[in-house]
Amino acid sequence: MGLSRTTRLLCAALVGAQAVHGAIDFDPTDIEGVKYAASRVAYNMMTQYKGNESGQVPGYLPTEGEPNGLYWWEGGAMFGALIDYWFFTGDDSYNDVTIQGMQFQVGDANDFSPSNQTLDLGNDDQAFWALSAMSATEQNFPNPPEKDPQWLALVQAVFNEQALRWDNATCGGGLRWQFDPINSGYTYKNSISNGCLMNMAARLGKYTGNTTYLTWAEKAFNWTKEIGLITPQWTVFDGTDLTQNCTGFNRLQWTYNAGVYLYSAAVMWNVTQSDFWYQNTANLLKGIDFFFPNGQNIMVEQACEPIHTCNTDQLSFKAYLSRWMGEVGRVAPWTWDTIQPKLQASAGGAAKSCNNAADGAVCGLSWTRGSYDGDTGIGQQMAALAVIQSNLVYTKGGPVTSKQGTSKGDAGGGSASTGAEGDAGLTSHITTADKAGADDIQSPPPSNTLHQSIPGGAGTYAALGSLLFTTTRPEQSPSGTSSPEHPDRNIHKLPLTPDSIGWIADEGHDFPDRVRDEIKAWGSAVHFRQDPSRQTTRAWCGYEDNSEKRSFKYTTPKRRLEAKDLTRRLLASRCFHLICSASRCMDVVTSIKARRTMELFGGDRARADAALPLFIWEPMPDLCVPAELETAKQASMLVDIVSPNHVELCSFYDRTCEYEDRDTGEWAVEKDAVEACAKQWVREDAKPERPRSIVVRVGKEGCFSYSEKDGIQWTTAYHQDSSKVVDPTGGGNAFLGGFAMGFLAEGTLKAGATWGSVAASFAIEQVGLPSLTRNAKGEDLWNGDSALRRLIEFQQQ
Repeated sequence: MGLSRTTRLLCAALVGAQAVHGAIDFDPTDIEGVKYAASRVAYNMMTQYKGNESGQVPGYLPTEGEPNGLYWWEGGAMFGALIDYWFFTGDDSYNDVTIQGMQFQVGDANDFSPSNQTLDLGNDDQAFWALSAMSATEQNFPNPPEKDPQWLALVQAVFNEQALRWDNATCGGGLRWQFDPINSGYTYKNSISNGCLMNMAARLGKYTGNTTYLTWAEKAFNWTKEIGLITPQWTVFDGTDLTQNCTGFNRLQWTYNAGVYLYSAAVMWNVTQSDFWYQNTANLLKGIDFFFPNGQNIMVEQACEPIHTCNTDQLSFKAYLSRWMGEVGRVAPWTWDTIQPKLQASAGGAAKSCNNAADGAVCGLSWTRGSYDGDTGIGQQMAALAVIQSNLVYTKGGPVTSKQGTSKGDAGGGSASTGAEGDAGLTSHITTADKAGADDIQSPPPSNTLHQSIPGGAGTYAALGSLLFTTTRPEQSPSGTSSPEHPDRNIHKLPLTPDSIGWIADEGHDFPDRVRDEIKAWGSAVHFRQDPSRQTTRAWCGYEDNSEKRSFKYTTPKRRLEAKDLTRRLLASRCFHLICSASRCMDVVTSIKARRTMELFGGDRARADAALPLFIWEPMPDLCVPAELETAKQASMLVDIVSPNHVELCSFYDRTCEYEDRDTGEWAVEKDAVEACAKQWVREDAKPERPRSIVVRVGKEGCFSYSEKDGIQWTTAYHQDSSKVVDPTGGGNAFLGGFAMGFLAEGTLKAGATWGSVAASFAIEQVGLPSLTRNAKGEDLWNGDSALRRLIEFQQQ
């Protein structure tokens, strides 16, 4: 898509004839001199950019005589160079045009996928824009207006979309170069696309503290190395084709491929401080020697530069290795002694390749020539600018994280319409298939106090139960193991960050602002389902006729939650908590499985079945009757764990499991009756190929689980002092939210019950939801206490 080489050289020669000042003087130890050199190169580069002129397209890089211009991705790369320029020099001359250009190209879904770039937009193209937004995030570049998409949110949207495009169906994984089947390159899996995914993931993990991103970075690295694109000599081949089952390689080596993996590995070392990533970084650093031939420290694009065949894209590749080498020095300072001589010598060569004319420094391609070679363009300018200003990295600290950063994120961003197959990216680990509302709660007699517009709904409390164990400091997170009870489950170490919990809040026209603000403060992946035409779902919870028996009823029409209401991110969850009738349970589970098969796995039933989520079903209390038993048994065949409370379980069998203690006058639980019903349920329901489990909540007695393998396992309630219990509303729902987290983290019913008991303890200490605060160490506290502290204490009892 560029000028013919002869024409380009002729135009460059005419420009060179006008130069009057010669090469740029460059001394890498002279900070102000380096800033001046960078300013001259940046100035000339921006004389070639027309996107800020009337009638032109912001963010687009046309070239004179070329109606189609440079490829779209280079605009994103150029703005990344300008963000670095501002960061290293303090010159904000190009900040406004950078914000304008990047925001203009975000697309309708705020994901750097503008509809007019369909034919030019591959995974790597989209990623280069996202990487520039990531630089803006890490360097506290000025944020766009609040109404516009924010830098961090844009990166998260691109990551989410690309993670969903991960293609396990061919070559054992990896991203394709193109994600639209009509584009040439759809069958090609290239290093830069997978390297950019790794880079986004590593940097997002470092910035946000969410370890799910780090897991993805390691996944992309391991696939690239295992498939053979990262060679035993630690050089990086360009790509491989899935039509050959990725057994053959395009063995060309480009600077940007080597650079993206080097930088990504260095970020992973910075976060983990592990020997694994130290060695990978050191090896990849050694691998870039290929681009510094003959023992020199001056960079050469070996595949095309010596033979004068570099195309429009390749003319800019040295920019990215230069930029990323500088960043490696920032995040892995032990590499600087190796990197600095290469950056200094290459920058000196780049400065000699420039003619410092009235319209800025016009730079050539070759940095080893010692003079201007007449081969000029935006790509060459970017490369010279990057290598020159990378000599300023030692004047700056490392990239900021969310603790110092100002950019706002959206962990659930991205379009659900892109990428029809693959695994989930930053998906919700837990999705509760019920919703939030606002409830009126009546205290027990004799007070009968009515508390109005309290945040309520089974979904709210189930989400709370999971959120209690999340943290913005992942180093506090408990580790996970495989699941002995469900060996077919792919149990992962949990990220344990708030945005791993997904749920839906029903927002009618009268939804209380106070409730919305409280829910948003949790930082979860809540989806507000807005409908201004109807009332918010409300219910009354209390005690009728001054008795101690609790009662519940809806006071406004309820709105059902169906599988079709799940966003793509919620659909990709690893666990679903359902609160509904048996018939709806069957409908919802069947629909979720069908949608996952088609939308996440491209219709591949075998792949979908191999990645089944965990289903936990909580039956509706008023339908736990003998007439519903057979339907409930059918529903239980589709889920993994059924969890009624003890009264609901016995009601299925028309049995009484509570009696009035003659000595105390209080109601007590007949444990033998409850255990007998649980055993009957599991034995009637179990199938050899997929055994089921039941978890029964027994109020102040705690809970017990039953499976054929482990038998009855009782877990006491966390609060043994009844004075700690203020209102039991939501305790059972919070228990199951905590249970899901514990089961996913540790893989056993006993662990789930332990986590669930701790979760319930927070829900019942007050009317409504527990208060969330954060201490001086940045730790989340609920009611002034840490759920992880309670968990450790409870486990030790």
